Amino acid sequence: MCCLQFFLGIAAFLVNMTLARLIALEREQIGLLKAIGYRSFTIAWHYVKLALIIASVGTLLGWGLGAWAARGMANLYAEFFKFPFLLFQDRPDVFAISGLAAVLAAVLGSLQAVKSILKLSPAVAMAPPSPPIYKKFILER
Repeated sequence: MCCLQFFLGIAAFLVNMTLARLIALEREQIGLLKAIGYRSFTIAWHYVKLALIIASVGTLLGWGLGAWAARGMANLYAEFFKFPFLLFQDRPDVFAISGLAAVLAAVLGSLQAVKSILKLSPAVAMAPPSPPIYKKFILER
């Protein structure tokens, strides 16, 4: 169970990083949409839907490739260990739980990045971002 949580945490982190960079690139467009009357929630929901689509496509691919690989492993075990029979079952509950976990990880990963849209005012969003503050290291002093 710990490995699954670790994997889903990394997936949420990657979704967060990707959406945060995408939002930073589209900051001026977001400000323009807010200025012409779009609500922050509508714009944020657009980015959450993007994360949901990506998670759904990944889930469908994972289901298909995972079932194919599991059948192959079951056949390999049956041949290698000379089992008289080995049943492989596609259980819908396992597919449902894995799909729910993937979608939940994507949504949780997107919420932190999308939260920045809700705080952004149109005037600030249309201005270029302020440059980062750099500090000198001890060796540079």
